[in-house]
Amino acid sequence: MLSEGLSDRELCDALGLDYPAIVSEAKHQGISINDFLVRKTGYRLCFDFFYSPDPLLLQPDFPMIQTFEIQ
Repeated sequence: MLSEGLSDRELCDALGLDYPAIVSEAKHQGISINDFLVRKTGYRLCFDFFYSPDPLLLQPDFPMIQTFEIQ
């Protein structure tokens, strides 16, 4: 189980997200990369590190991600 937070790039890698595409989309929407990732994944941000919304449910080989469009 992951007990340490992930950087924005580590979170993207863990979830199979394309980091440059995330950066581009965040800039296009006029929000920070961290805010974009919080909205897209549901992960919590604390001191520039991302944490699972429910650490008890997080499996090391299967990070959670919510699939929905950001408005």
